[in-house]
Amino acid sequence: MALAALALLATTLAPLLLLLLDDYTLLHQLTNDLGENDLAALALLATPLTLLLLLLLDDYTLLHQLTNDQGESDDCAPATNINPVHGDNPAVSEAAQLPAGSSLAEDLQANEAALATLRAAFLGAGGVEDAFTDIFLLRWLLAFDRPEAAATKLAASTRWRAEKGCFAVRTAALSGAPMMDISPVLPTLLREMPALPAHGSARDGGPLNIVAHDDLDPQSLMRALSPDEYLRGMLSLLECNAAAADQSSAASGSLARVSFVLCYGSLRHDMISLRFIGRYLSQCLALDAHYPNLVGTILCVNAPAAFARGYGLVKRWISEDIRGRIRVEEPATSAAAIAELAGPESLPTAFGGSCARLSAQQADAAGWSRVPIDERRRLWQQSKLAGYLLHEGEVRVEAEVETEEEKAFHGFSSSLGYPLPLAPEPVKPVRRPWWAACFPIARRIPRTLSTLSLDA
Repeated sequence: MALAALALLATTLAPLLLLLLDDYTLLHQLTNDLGENDLAALALLATPLTLLLLLLLDDYTLLHQLTNDQGESDDCAPATNINPVHGDNPAVSEAAQLPAGSSLAEDLQANEAALATLRAAFLGAGGVEDAFTDIFLLRWLLAFDRPEAAATKLAASTRWRAEKGCFAVRTAALSGAPMMDISPVLPTLLREMPALPAHGSARDGGPLNIVAHDDLDPQSLMRALSPDEYLRGMLSLLECNAAAADQSSAASGSLARVSFVLCYGSLRHDMISLRFIGRYLSQCLALDAHYPNLVGTILCVNAPAAFARGYGLVKRWISEDIRGRIRVEEPATSAAAIAELAGPESLPTAFGGSCARLSAQQADAAGWSRVPIDERRRLWQQSKLAGYLLHEGEVRVEAEVETEEEKAFHGFSSSLGYPLPLAPEPVKPVRRPWWAACFPIARRIPRTLSTLSLDA
């Protein structure tokens, strides 16, 4: 079956990727021997491109996903713990108190028997209960027609999450630990990606994630992280968002989801890497199967024409639920779409919001407050989020603190009895327009003509 899938996809993957990239730049880098704009490259690459992807992937994972031939969740690649739980499971917390008469409270009460079935499957597979487990289980229940079917899939997913150490991540997130302390991979991942995970809330009350692709360098990210480390980091972010969404649901009394704003305004072809897509990003394509009814709106803003055409071709391979939640917006409609998704208090000014800097509370929650100021200033310099990691309090303090040279100069200035400027204003050269040089010549013309007439 796998070989048949290779033969079937061989003739379609190459043209698909070419249309997605709009040129052969990336493919030329991979083959190193193709001529520019060579139409024969399509026929040449049709067969070996699939094998090339297999070499990048080292396995059939992505092809199984594309052909819907993926096995059960417990048949995934060997697990690597993010932050494994040692010893006995922590004590079960009391269930969160929901607003009386809320829709969420009514749903939990109406499905009490079905939720008991799911809870038994969840605990039997190694799940760890917390104050928001009922809300998490309700998401699974609503995704299936029958509780028995939901329990079967939930058990497989729970075993997978337990092997990956996801329950330790969720426990740490619910305890309020800084995000960078939850996983040793997250400090590096957040430095490489211009991203603001769980930055404020969307209008439904769920966490809002903002990612700007304008300063994303796949080559640098791949040098910093292995595919396994990247997967661990993305799982940690997803678990943190899931915990935040369940907390928001309990507080509001309605099921909240996780929303995303993905900005592609400065997307360039050199930011697209087949190796990154094949070995890194492909691992995350099916993660939504472990978190049903969690993802809300995925807003792709400032999308260039190439992105819209490429997405139209590949969206058939995205799960139906996620496909229905993706919105692709052109630059002309992006600002209105972002404002519809979230209020200005949750958005940076670069995205039409009122947040000029990261707040001190957000910096503490993510862990940025413990990263040196100079390092944060150097991050994401090519991004529209440049300088955003310097939160408001730090900017004010930095402006008020004088260096030793400034203190010495101000002391000398005060001894003279009158203030001196810290540095003299540079003399600006007088700039004249290009046509000003024509005036001296124009003034000489009548004088020259009169001289010629006298000589005559």
